[in-house]
Amino acid sequence: MPPATPLLSLVQLLVPQTRSNPKLRNDLVEKAQAILDEHPAPSVETDVSHLGGLMKRQLQQGSSATAAMNAQRFTNLLSRFLDQDVVTQKHATLLFLQSLASVSPPEPAPRKYLPSLGAPPPQSRERASSLRQTSGPRTNGDVPSPAQPRTKAELLKEHRLNQGRQNLPEHLLLRDVLYLLQGISGKYVHFSDAQTPGDERSLVFIDPSRYVIPAPTRELIHRLSELGHLYSRVSSFIQASEGNVSAGLIKQSLCHHLQSQLSEYFRLVAVLESQMAQTAGDETDSTSLPRQDSGLTLRRLEVWVEEWRLRMRMMSVCVEGCKETSGGALVSLIHTYTDNGDPFVRQFTDALLEEVSKPFFSTLHRWIYFGELHDPFLEFFVAVDPNLADQQYVQSSNALDFTSERSKGKADSGLRLWKGKYKFRLEMLPRFLGEEFGRKIFSTGKSLNFIRYSCHDSDWVTTRNKLSNSGKVLRYSDISGLERSIDAAYRIASQRLFDVFFEKFKLRTHLLACKNYLLLSNGDFADHLMDNLTSNLSRPANHLSRHHLTGALETSISATNSRFDPPDVLRRLDARMLAYNHGEIGWDVFLLEYKVDAPIDTVLDPASMEKYSILFKYLWRMKRLETVLRESWMKLACGSKVIFRIPAFEAMLQFKEATDDLYKYSLGEAARLDSEKDAERGVYTAPATRSLGKEHLSRTLRLVEQFSVGFSKAAMSVYSDVNALEDQECKTLSVQLGFSDYYTSKRQIWKQQQQSQDSRAS
Repeated sequence: MPPATPLLSLVQLLVPQTRSNPKLRNDLVEKAQAILDEHPAPSVETDVSHLGGLMKRQLQQGSSATAAMNAQRFTNLLSRFLDQDVVTQKHATLLFLQSLASVSPPEPAPRKYLPSLGAPPPQSRERASSLRQTSGPRTNGDVPSPAQPRTKAELLKEHRLNQGRQNLPEHLLLRDVLYLLQGISGKYVHFSDAQTPGDERSLVFIDPSRYVIPAPTRELIHRLSELGHLYSRVSSFIQASEGNVSAGLIKQSLCHHLQSQLSEYFRLVAVLESQMAQTAGDETDSTSLPRQDSGLTLRRLEVWVEEWRLRMRMMSVCVEGCKETSGGALVSLIHTYTDNGDPFVRQFTDALLEEVSKPFFSTLHRWIYFGELHDPFLEFFVAVDPNLADQQYVQSSNALDFTSERSKGKADSGLRLWKGKYKFRLEMLPRFLGEEFGRKIFSTGKSLNFIRYSCHDSDWVTTRNKLSNSGKVLRYSDISGLERSIDAAYRIASQRLFDVFFEKFKLRTHLLACKNYLLLSNGDFADHLMDNLTSNLSRPANHLSRHHLTGALETSISATNSRFDPPDVLRRLDARMLAYNHGEIGWDVFLLEYKVDAPIDTVLDPASMEKYSILFKYLWRMKRLETVLRESWMKLACGSKVIFRIPAFEAMLQFKEATDDLYKYSLGEAARLDSEKDAERGVYTAPATRSLGKEHLSRTLRLVEQFSVGFSKAAMSVYSDVNALEDQECKTLSVQLGFSDYYTSKRQIWKQQQQSQDSRAS
């Protein structure tokens, strides 16, 4: 490894690959040292006073008064300059100013108003053939990358070829650069052909035999050729989109804006060509070199196209993103570039969005103000279901005709049209709107569409005028105005939809009818219907007929306060039977139904009405149970009054109390004796109870014996009285009493006593 020198350190710093590649490091150090040896630094006198004197004498050349005045002014400025302590390299500064003064200014080139984009200055065929024979087309290309360094032999060969050759005149390269700006290859510089459509094109330099293109000029041309490469990419995208019939409106708007930008770019290229000078000898003398005193140079060209380089980069980025996105997603992609700190990028993006978003805002305007969706290329964030796009809910002209309801199936239900006809696509929603705001826009347009085509609102013209007066032109540059317009449209559309349902279609009345009839809130109607249908519903289900149920329903309506309800509500009530199985009765299959049509079925949809039916069946059974319990209680209450009116009932109660006392005494004595025995065995269970005594037992036995005779006579009397009653349950009780052996024997004894008494009396 060579000793560390400033040159070696500089090479390792600029080319990091040399730190691990000794061969490359030694080659670059030797080449750099050879360049330094060939260009020794000039010996410059560091005397500031001497240099100042030389500059003063140059200014004094000539006999005019202006030269003397300039020399005097220079002397004053020089003295003030030497007194400044801020400037340390005073001699170098004066030397630089002297070198600038020694350069002669270029002569102004004649300007052309309508230049032609022709080829570079022509050369003779003989000279062109001689150039091809001597050197041939050599493509040296760019400076090689450090990954593949050239050998010493190649570097030496290049150095010998370049010895004695002048730099290629700038006006020849300038013509090629103007071609490159338009994506066209020039004579000395051209774009290489891409192997595949996705490959990037590279820049190829062709050096003539007598001239050479220096490395700094090549680097400058490389930077300028970026503009032509970006132009080719944008132009290819525009041409491909013009031939694509499926390109959306937003993408077409983007292409239109890009084409207008390219038109301005062509104007710039035309102005640049008008600034390029051409000598008169270019067309006559092909061997003489034109002067390089043109007003346009490569450096000036780079400055003039700097702004367009940024524009082309932005357009190229949009073009690359547009290949995978479209519609609202493309607007969102462009909107992301507005969050940039560069004012130029923000300004360009805002102008691009203002133009590109016009189709989007046009669709948005028709959606929130007219309820119409015009989106042939599916670019909007609202999409229509193709299966429901052509289906509209047409209201029946005859309000009494419910026979054909649901004939079209659930596909035509109002709720299905409301929920399924339009879908919200979040991926197509621009980011500057937000999901919450997008949902509001979606609801506004859907409400207007429902009012127009499902509700058949005759006052739609008034609502549309209100919306048109409240809305303004929607555009991207006025986001705050857009929010206010959409909020106003949302309020108007929601209020109109609310008024249509509650005023025109009486939604509140229908909800109240479902409560009164299906939830049995109307008590007198439910009781009367229960009484009318009890005899019919107690029969088997296969013996029922619908006209009997309908007749009972109409009778219940006319006999109760339900007859004061609106006729439209009463016409919707219907009594029908469900599908029945073997063994079911009318109570199991009866159902009261409330029929709804469009657009009320959007709120009272079939699923909701099915839940109402389930609730009605449950409440109807509870109502039946309530009726049965009420009737049973009434029978029991009436029967208890009959029993209490029987004279022998008191004797029976006395006998029952006496037997209860005997039973309690027996249980108490048994528990006391068990406790005493447990205590004798040493088992503690419970404290022994005190004995009531034999007197209590004898008194209880006397009462039982006393009341037993009266109970027997009372039981016989009850048997006879109950048997005489017309009530079926009482007769059943008498039959049970009559089959008792005890009371049968007593009855026989009683009959025998009666017969004996009668015989004695006779």
